[in-house]
Amino acid sequence: MCQSVKSSLVFMSLVFFSLVSTMDMAKSAVLINGSFESGSFAPNSQNTMTLNIGATSMTGWTVFNDQIAWIGTPNPFYGLSPTSGSRFLDLTDYAFGIPYGGVRQTVSTVPSAIYRLSFDVGAYWGGTSKIRVTAGDLDAEATATPVRPQVHTWTRFSSLFTAIESNTTISLLGIQADSSNGFLGLDNVVLESVQGSAAVPEP
Repeated sequence: MCQSVKSSLVFMSLVFFSLVSTMDMAKSAVLINGSFESGSFAPNSQNTMTLNIGATSMTGWTVFNDQIAWIGTPNPFYGLSPTSGSRFLDLTDYAFGIPYGGVRQTVSTVPSAIYRLSFDVGAYWGGTSKIRVTAGDLDAEATATPVRPQVHTWTRFSSLFTAIESNTTISLLGIQADSSNGFLGLDNVVLESVQGSAAVPEP
């Protein structure tokens, strides 16, 4: 076999294994406890636990900016219920008005790989609930508005983002509660790999 053919075969092998390896790495990005089911849940009489800034009671997540409420079912809050599992978050906690709380989680990613981030935003009283989401090159607002006041509504948000570094922090921060400042729900956070980085070695 001539040297040029050997070189071509070696290069093709490198390309193949590089692409397979990168795709596997991109798929390996894992966000854990997206439905807030696991952790050290110690509820009060309303089946709710207030989490302070810096709390890591929910497996995989850290609370930031302000307190939040980790709510189980059943609960006495006007029929509020999760979209997945038996627990969900209210980023207002028991307080009215700003500031609101948020949660974040850092996951391993492949630079330049593309991912899809999805989650549910909850509203109840009327008006619009808003969550600011940042991850990689993504900086957006997710909203939910009830069809009418006192009708619990979950709205699914989904967006693509490109990873910039090998570690990506997914940040979900409440920025507006519904019209009475009574509820700002979050549940069912999902991270999916869409496309791996296409980096190929030079021949």
